Amino acid sequence: MKQNLNLAVFLVSSLFCSSLFSQDLHFTQYEFAPIHVNPANTGGFFGTFRLSGIYRDQGASIGSAGSLYRTPLFGMDVNFGFAFRAKDWTSLAISFFQDRTGEINLGKGGFLASGAYHLGIGKGDLAIGAQFGGVSLNAKNPEKANFWMN
Repeated sequence: MKQNLNLAVFLVSSLFCSSLFSQDLHFTQYEFAPIHVNPANTGGFFGTFRLSGIYRDQGASIGSAGSLYRTPLFGMDVNFGFAFRAKDWTSLAISFFQDRTGEINLGKGGFLASGAYHLGIGKGDLAIGAQFGGVSLNAKNPEKANFWMN
C-alpha cells in the first residue's frame, strides 16, 4: 500500500515538471546573479530596486577565434508595497542572458521573469517565488563542428 502511495505521489508530482535542463549557465560567483539562482531571491534586499549583472569570459588565450566561453547576464528586480499584512512585500524581476560556447558558437539565450511574495516573520522573512521564461538554442558556426564516425 505504501509503495502504491509513493508511486502515485511521484506520478502526480512529475506532472508539474515542464522541462529539465542538464547544464546551467557557466558562472563561478552566483551571488552576482541572485534572480537566476532562485526565484525566491527576487526582492530579497532592503530598497526599492536592484540592478544585477555578471559577465564570464573564459578561454580567450586558448581558442583561435578569441574567447571560447562568453556568458553575460543582466537583471533587475523591484519591490512593491502591495501586501496582505503590514510586514510583507511583493517583488517582480526580469533578467536576460546569453551563453556562447566553443568554436561553433553554440548558444543559449533568453529571458526570465520572476515574482516573489515575502512573509515577514519576526526579524526575518520567508519568501515564496515563481519563475517563467523563454530560451532559444542556436549555433552560429555549425560548419566548424567535427563529428567523428567509425
